Amino acid sequence: MTCELRGRTSPGAAVWLDGEAVETAEDGSFRTEVPLRLGRNPVGLLARNEAGFTRGATLVVDGGKMRSVT
Repeated sequence: MTCELRGRTSPGAAVWLDGEAVETAEDGSFRTEVPLRLGRNPVGLLARNEAGFTRGATLVVDGGKMRSVT
């Protein structure tokens, strides 16, 4: 199971998701797939602009619940 994470930062800024670099477009937009497991999935997001100012956040994505199919 995965979740698409999309966002936008300042043009020229670098973005990392759980320590892995995420490619950013010229306008600062980014998009990546996040692998999920059942339950809560904390994801660390970090952005650093060209001046070195860094901003971080922890996102929590709910991986849903297991459902029985009969």
